Amino acid sequence: MRSLRHLLAVTAALVALMVVTGRSADSTYSAIQLQLADLLIAEERFPEALEAFARAKDGATPEQLFRARQGTVLSQLRLARFADARVEAELALAESPDDPEAIVMGGEALWAAGLFDEAEQAFEDGLALDPNVPRGHHGRAKALMSRNRLDEALEVAQHALSLSPRDGEFHHTVGSLYERMFAPMATVLKPGARLVIALPRQGAETVEFYRHCFENCFHLHEVFPLFVHKSLTRLLFVLIKKDEQAP
Repeated sequence: MRSLRHLLAVTAALVALMVVTGRSADSTYSAIQLQLADLLIAEERFPEALEAFARAKDGATPEQLFRARQGTVLSQLRLARFADARVEAELALAESPDDPEAIVMGGEALWAAGLFDEAEQAFEDGLALDPNVPRGHHGRAKALMSRNRLDEALEVAQHALSLSPRDGEFHHTVGSLYERMFAPMATVLKPGARLVIALPRQGAETVEFYRHCFENCFHLHEVFPLFVHKSLTRLLFVLIKKDEQAP
């Protein structure tokens, strides 16, 4: 986190220098603004990210302009500015009508506006042009989830996550699916027990993930392997934690 904030400060300083030297209306300035906006999004500072994306549009190349519009839509959706997000998505689609990412982005704005059928069609249309658009698969997963087709939704959501493993929204969707799929198990647990789904993880985050799981358990009541889901390649564990406040 400290290194991220240091990079954010350096990027902001470069932006200020370019403004002072009068080089704020070229593609280099846009590239720096886009980098700044991405760092702000990583820290969930969406209002500031919106400002950086707006500045990035000045003197931007077509590719940079599209990136700025993508970031603007994402930030506006996070801030629940759904009408603004739809306007920005429509501008991007008007500029790039055959771009699968623009089509999918329009679908996300439609979904947020409650136009679910139109949104799902946009996800399908975008993926028909390019099957490797992560947010298209994520949109399909949400549509399947809304119909309670949870097995299919999980498979699609995990595919989206494999294409974009650092997207926090995708992780949240996969977690929500597991919660819905295994919530009925809570009815067969002993009184005072609560269900926690824990997926084995790989890499540097493994220790931190399980430390968090155990620290949030008042008492670890039981740990056992459940089963191997058809869409998983590793064993799924269920932690049942006992609530101290239960009678």
